Amino acid sequence: MAFIITPVSALTEKQANWFKLMEEEYLGKGRSIDQDGVYPGQCVDLVNNYVSYIFPFGGHKKDYSRTIGFGSGGELYYGAKDSYFEKIPYSEGVIPKSGDIVAWGGGGRTGSRGHVAVVYYADSNGMVLIHQNGSASRIVFQEHTDYHRIEAWSGRLLGFLRPKYDKLKVHDANFNDKIYNVILEGWNQPKRVLDNHEYNTLQDLHLISPSKSNKPSDILNRLQATVLVLRLTGNEEIAINMTDYEVEEGLNTLSDVEEIPDWAKKHVAYAINNKIISGVSTTEDGKIVFSPKGTIKGNQFATLIYRTLGYNIVSTDEVAMLYRNMFENRNNVIVNESIDKLILEDIQKNSEEFGVKLLNKRKISRNDASKIMYDMLVNAFYIDEEGKKTISLASRLLEQRVFKEEDLKAVLSK
Repeated sequence: MAFIITPVSALTEKQANWFKLMEEEYLGKGRSIDQDGVYPGQCVDLVNNYVSYIFPFGGHKKDYSRTIGFGSGGELYYGAKDSYFEKIPYSEGVIPKSGDIVAWGGGGRTGSRGHVAVVYYADSNGMVLIHQNGSASRIVFQEHTDYHRIEAWSGRLLGFLRPKYDKLKVHDANFNDKIYNVILEGWNQPKRVLDNHEYNTLQDLHLISPSKSNKPSDILNRLQATVLVLRLTGNEEIAINMTDYEVEEGLNTLSDVEEIPDWAKKHVAYAINNKIISGVSTTEDGKIVFSPKGTIKGNQFATLIYRTLGYNIVSTDEVAMLYRNMFENRNNVIVNESIDKLILEDIQKNSEEFGVKLLNKRKISRNDASKIMYDMLVNAFYIDEEGKKTISLASRLLEQRVFKEEDLKAVLSK
């Protein structure tokens, strides 16, 4: 949390409390907000959550509709009600205040529908934002940016919406309880999946994001599979930090880029550029048909993971053999002996036979994917150019601080 600072005194108590809530319950915890219940982790969900918090109408999670309305980034800016927000158009030298909502108008290099975020701090050098989906990340995060960097993706910086302080008043004596419930309803709190050690473990380690709209029994699509693989192998942050040129390089090869939501475009571009995933077909002009909503087979999903770990897999026929060998020939290359002991004990509790059967399924659910991911997490290794094992996947994620050692020990001990 390098950018967390004490908010300026101009903030009202409600706004300061919302920032505090984000800091204590959200930032760095892998959580996302689904305020409208339509699609989790969108930028508007976080802003709508903020607006519902500071302008409560009885503590309903869609209170935002009465003040800022519905729509994308640019639509919220133009559609916000003047009785609740002061619209401040952006021009060089205009500096927002903490608690302002910043909006981009859409378009950009990827044809996005714009972007919105909440300003935590700002000066002449740039802004510290709290947002989600701003860098293809579906979780709430904090980021410092100048006034023009995001324009390449989200279109022109339109301006700022400043809540009118005379409207920021407590509506009733039960304000605190009602507002806390509004925030809780927007959270995607992890829900335990009965008799699924693997799914729950991955949730605890933030490798699977809990969501109201995506159930464990839902069939996994190719877009979701791509995101899960990058997250499992510690490559999601690398994808998010790709340059604009690198992202365009990948997306320009696709025929159906408009079917890929903005938050996932960097994930897909990274997977295409690094030959982790290919398309389902090609068009006459040589473009790749990515088919983000298409289903994925069990062995195809495992193939994506193996390729990310350095394996040169040409055919999915190789996957079952690799999967079995992963259990049978596991060498103790892992750098952490205490973790290694827990993993070896876990292997004895979980037979590889069930995982191998999943590879043969023509369609896999999120639940099925979690079992394959779990097997890879506790058994798989990266390999070097000569095909030799280097470091276990679990150890690499520990090195990258995707999760803490005590968290991994805790879930493996359950």
